[in-house]
Amino acid sequence: TEPGEFDLNRMGDFSCKGLTLFMNLQQVSDRAETFALMLSAAEQLAEDLQGELRSGNKELWDDRVKQQYQASLNKA
Repeated sequence: TEPGEFDLNRMGDFSCKGLTLFMNLQQVSDRAETFALMLSAAEQLAEDLQGELRSGNKELWDDRVKQQYQASLNKA
């Protein structure tokens, strides 16, 4: 499947091993707020789809990983 390609009329027939969410730091004015919104969406997706969140390094998402990502927002 091409990135970003979802046929909303056939979502019931769709399956995949994972979803990737990302944001372009150069295109947002409030990085922390945008990250918080994206993380909230990711958490809801994981709950709805009975999945789990993982970092870019494929490690399980926890408070330590979240803090690392939040700290990196200020460096980029």
